[in-house]
Amino acid sequence: MWRSRIQIFFSVSVLAANANDALLEEQIEALSPDLAVLADETAAARLRERYRGRTRIEGGRDAFIEAAAHPAADIVVTSMMGFAGLAPTMKALAAKKNIALANKETLVVAGELVMAKAREMGVAILPVDSEHSALFQCLQGEEARSVERIILTASGGCIPWQVEGCPGKSDAQGVPCASDLADGTEDHDRLRDARQQGA
Repeated sequence: MWRSRIQIFFSVSVLAANANDALLEEQIEALSPDLAVLADETAAARLRERYRGRTRIEGGRDAFIEAAAHPAADIVVTSMMGFAGLAPTMKALAAKKNIALANKETLVVAGELVMAKAREMGVAILPVDSEHSALFQCLQGEEARSVERIILTASGGCIPWQVEGCPGKSDAQGVPCASDLADGTEDHDRLRDARQQGA
């Protein structure tokens, strides 16, 4: 069903992925882009070997970055995890592409640089990732000076000390200590396990 919805509103010119050639092949079949790129050259070679359609298949990090400046694209959705999204985003901005940003790390690592490039090229950066998109939508039509502050909650659910059996402690006012707010995988795993056991 998602395939038909995408095709009603958009024509997909390029698909790019890291290494999941099987999933990319499914997406190629569903969306028929002109170009599909895998950053992992071995995965790209596997896909080229079995794919027989009209979509051109390329591989390698350089091709992955270049795909963000494809001439047929009006909007580039960047959703790579971590620092990996910065180079394709900058490439797209340099090519005057509007960005649908689903990679908050790009702004965390180089927000000033990215926003300056967007202003220089006269293009928009539209937040499409959960909280950022929600805030963006809420603020449409509002004057910036009318907003005094914005409060975002952290992801990951409740604080571990609130669940019996999870590590952590609070100060005298019940506020979690800084160590409790760290984004530690082990604590999140314990919290998830506690939730599943009905805590």
